[in-house]
Amino acid sequence: GRSWSDPQPASIAGLPSSYQRPFDPTLVALPDGRVRIYFTSNPDGNPTGGDQNGFYSAIGSDGVNFTWEAGTRFWPGKSVVDCAALYWDGIFHLTAPSGSPTGGAYHAVAPDGLTFTRLADIPSSEQENWTGNLLAVGSLLRFYGTANVKGMWFRERADGSAWTQPRYLGVNG
Repeated sequence: GRSWSDPQPASIAGLPSSYQRPFDPTLVALPDGRVRIYFTSNPDGNPTGGDQNGFYSAIGSDGVNFTWEAGTRFWPGKSVVDCAALYWDGIFHLTAPSGSPTGGAYHAVAPDGLTFTRLADIPSSEQENWTGNLLAVGSLLRFYGTANVKGMWFRERADGSAWTQPRYLGVNG
């Protein structure tokens, strides 16, 4: 951890030329050793997004070179950015801010990581920013985010249960 290789740009073979450049990536390690990258893009190539920003994916084996997977992974009918994703307990989970970063979050699941079904939205206070990270902690799904006043926080969910209230860590970030 004391030295790093030079950065390498990721490539996505087959990404349609009409799509906006991918941004806000998140990586998911798959059980077979491959890596799926989820990212925000716009099929019209419009950098201002309009209502077309959604989540798309590509798959690869080395974390640098990916192949486009055709189709939209998640689009709730309006622009969405900054997803967090995780393969957990045999299901792919995806969260993303539902509007402003502090307006709560979408939560969707997919058995294959490609066709997501929207679950109930996650309500939140105006303090919780849903731009963050999703990970597994034992038998719990945990989302880490930030808050302007109270710093970093997390919420947890056991399979099939409701999300807990935020637990603030007292660390700014």
